[in-house]
Amino acid sequence: CIRDSSISRVFKHISEGEFVLIQNEINGIPEIIKQGTKVKCQIVFNPAPMSTEVMNYPLQKVDYFILNQSEAEAMTGNDDPDEILRQLQRQFPHSKTVLTLGPRGAIYKDVKQQIPINAIPTDVLDTTGAGDTFIGYFLAEISRENDVYRALEIASKAASHCIQSAGAADSIPFRNELLPILG
Repeated sequence: CIRDSSISRVFKHISEGEFVLIQNEINGIPEIIKQGTKVKCQIVFNPAPMSTEVMNYPLQKVDYFILNQSEAEAMTGNDDPDEILRQLQRQFPHSKTVLTLGPRGAIYKDVKQQIPINAIPTDVLDTTGAGDTFIGYFLAEISRENDVYRALEIASKAASHCIQSAGAADSIPFRNELLPILG
């Protein structure tokens, strides 16, 4: 159980502009969002595993939503990717959204632009870890100040590489493993 005092201690070491990734696997999410907003870090929220309490979190303070289609459907009640993105933009106008669509790729949307990226055709062995790989690589590239398209491209390549191996953490590729396919 994560206590508010523990959250406060952690945020003493986080600077303005840094990314804080939250997944719905822990308690204290509302407090993490609140304290992250105070220090002006960038709050990234992945609602996995999706639950009904997600909609009670202070989501208007989230800077990035990174979610798959089933999580997005649960949040919006919609199954059409374009409508999901429109609805999330209406609900959270200052937030950026990355909607992953498995073999159909991913779409980034913010108030100014919408950027789709195709999935990389891959022989799938095990999808365990693909979402975490995508999120990690996307945020790493954004934090390197790469443009959104390049971040999506690298994240997609990393996830594609991940699903060719069995397991969770063991299937996540190191960046140097991707160099031959990054171009």
